[in-house]
Amino acid sequence: MLKITPEKVSLYLKKHNYACYILYGIEIFYLEETKKKILDKAKKKGFFLLKRFYLKKEKDILNFLKIKIQNNLFFSKKIIILYIQYSIHKTAFNNLLNKIFNRLDKNLLIIIYYFQSKFCYLNNLQNFSCLFVECTIPNNNQLLIWLKKKVLEIDLKIDPIVLKMFCQCYEKNILGLSNAITMLFLIFKKKKITYEKVLKVISDSSNFLIYDWLFSLFNQELDKALRILNHLVLKKNQILLLIKLLQKDIFQLIFFKKTSTFYQQKKNSFFFEKLKHNFLKKKSTFFSLEKLNTILQYLINIEIIYKKSYECVIIDKLKKITILLCYKKK
Repeated sequence: MLKITPEKVSLYLKKHNYACYILYGIEIFYLEETKKKILDKAKKKGFFLLKRFYLKKEKDILNFLKIKIQNNLFFSKKIIILYIQYSIHKTAFNNLLNKIFNRLDKNLLIIIYYFQSKFCYLNNLQNFSCLFVECTIPNNNQLLIWLKKKVLEIDLKIDPIVLKMFCQCYEKNILGLSNAITMLFLIFKKKKITYEKVLKVISDSSNFLIYDWLFSLFNQELDKALRILNHLVLKKNQILLLIKLLQKDIFQLIFFKKTSTFYQQKKNSFFFEKLKHNFLKKKSTFFSLEKLNTILQYLINIEIIYKKSYECVIIDKLKKITILLCYKKK
C-alpha cells in the first residue's frame, strides 16, 4: 500500500503500473483531475472503460461482487470505476477490497472513488498492492507545488512572486486557481506574466461563493473571510441571501449548543447536507452560546436595515460580524 497526494500522481504514473487506485477526499477538482490522469494513462496502454458502478448502500456492494466480468472479443483490457457514495463500514470495505484483489489480473484495472473527508482504514490495508491518493482540501504549500507543475505543463512564463500571490489569493480554492491560470494562458500565451498584469485576472476569474464565506467564517479564518466578503460585495451577489444563510447556520449552531442529544439526519437527506451538518456539529464547540445569540440579533437588525435600502451600512456591519465570529480567545 502506498499513499500519496495528487501533485505526485503524474510522477508515480510514469514510474509504476498499479491494478487498483483508491481516490478519497472531498476536493472534487483533485478527485476528477486524478481520475482523468489515471484514465488517460490506462487508455494509452490499451484499456477501455467497461462500466461505472455507484455504491449507495451495503446491498449495492453485494450486487457488485456477484457480477461476472465477461471477456470482450474486441477489448481484453478493462477499466471499472466504483463510486462509493456513503460512509462505508470498515469491515465491509475490507471485504470489498479482498474480493476485488482476488479478481485482479493484468487485464483489469479498478478505480475506487470515495468521497469522504477522512479515511480511517489505512492502517489495516498494508497488504493491498494499490495506490491511495488523498484528495483533501490543499494547504498553501500543496497549492504552490501543484501550480508550479501546472505552469511547466502549459509552458507559461510567469514571475515566481506571482505564483505565491496566487496561492494566497486562492487559499484552498484550487478550482478558482485553475480557472485563473487558464485565463492567463489564453491572454498572455507567449508573453512574460508580471505582477501588475495578473491583478485584474485574479479579480475577474475569482469564483468564490457565499458558502466559501460561511465555511471560512466557521473555520475562523479572518483574512480569508474578509477577502471573500469584499469579493461577493464587489460582484454584487445577493446580500439578503448571504444574511439568510448565515442566520440559518447560526440557528443550527445554537441548537447544537442547547442540546446534548445527537441530531439525527433524515435518511433521505442529500449527501452534502449531511456533510454540512457534521461540519457545523464539530464547529459548535468553538463558539459560546452568548456569542451566537449576539450575532443572531445583529443579523436580524441587519436584515431590517437592508430591507430599508441602507446597503452601504450593511457591508460594514457584515464585516463586524465576520471579525466577531473569527475572533479567537488567547
